[in-house]
Amino acid sequence: MSNDGKSLEILVQMIERSISPESRVEHNVQMPILNSPKGFTTQCDIVIRTGNPPRETTTIVEVQDRGSQVKPNDFRGWKQKLEEVGAQHLICVSRQEFPESVKEQAALSGNSIRLVTLKELTAESMPIDLFKLEFAYKDFAITELKILDTIFSKSEAEGLGIREKVLARKETNTNEKCWSLDKFELLSLHQLALKFYHPQKGIKEGEGKLSFSVEEEPYLYLFESGHFLKIGMNVEFKWKNEVIRQPVAVLSYEQDKHGALAWAVDFSYKSPQGIIGMKMPIVKDGDRYAIRELSFILPPETELALIRGKLDW
Repeated sequence: MSNDGKSLEILVQMIERSISPESRVEHNVQMPILNSPKGFTTQCDIVIRTGNPPRETTTIVEVQDRGSQVKPNDFRGWKQKLEEVGAQHLICVSRQEFPESVKEQAALSGNSIRLVTLKELTAESMPIDLFKLEFAYKDFAITELKILDTIFSKSEAEGLGIREKVLARKETNTNEKCWSLDKFELLSLHQLALKFYHPQKGIKEGEGKLSFSVEEEPYLYLFESGHFLKIGMNVEFKWKNEVIRQPVAVLSYEQDKHGALAWAVDFSYKSPQGIIGMKMPIVKDGDRYAIRELSFILPPETELALIRGKLDW
């Protein structure tokens, strides 16, 4: 689970959009201060607009992502911001329980201030089996690569003015995107290996081979100096495949005196290729549960598949 404050704000934005799909929910908004003679503005983490003028209702949401409780001074600042921008409602979101003094002040505000706590659930407290998900990250990497031979039309390469460059290409970086199957999308050898080579489950390392012919599909093209050249190629490589499994954390979005309004999967993992993240709010929709939004952060050359009972990357 990410501890980045902006990441939590985005998750809260997704949750609020899922709770109120008819509303317009914006993140990181500069709102005008109504009584400012010089037109100053103030930053609001999230702004929710419901309905249309002249009957539009505005709600501002302030999110605190800390290991400590919201301090009374922070709460007073949020209340002042509510008045300054002329919004009708304020939602305060925190990972920690609100102090009793803040709860008292919120209760005295009537319906204008709502307190929401994001609580991490244990497996026993999750309301539905859907939440019992597993994260599986597959790190498939090419450790050694050798191009055995290449076949191409030298006259075609000469006509394109790239013959010498193609002949001079002795080695290629496995992550260099200079190959294509359709003369549109450029791929690396690593991506081609992921697409065409499938190691047996449970095997952590081994050797593989890729072969492309100039006479049979799928055709392979080398992109060189702005031109595509059909090329036959035989490649041998060594690979390793590591699978890392972790349980997925689930948060409940609980409003004071109303219980859980929604739940959310918020996952972040630092892989060798970069950050892998997922945000998935879940809300009640009558007798069912609804997933109205789903967000992923995926590094280049990372593929995602959703499998029953787990998330398989």
